[in-house]
Amino acid sequence: MRIAGGVRWLTMTVSTLGAARRLLYLMTGDRAAAVASVFAADSDLPAARVAARAAKVTWILDAEAAALVCREAAG
Repeated sequence: MRIAGGVRWLTMTVSTLGAARRLLYLMTGDRAAAVASVFAADSDLPAARVAARAAKVTWILDAEAAALVCREAAG
């Protein structure tokens, strides 16, 4: 754990997060392009790599964040 400016944070690797039994992503607001990029078949984004390794992944997206993913799934 690091402490900088009185703030504590913990850095985890893709391997560590991917070993989780359950993983929850919560995305809100103008994040549609980022969310769509994670779901792209050839995505190498950290969120996509972690989701591919985790046992169970739950995505919670508001309408704005899910806009492009829902459009692609429907079309």
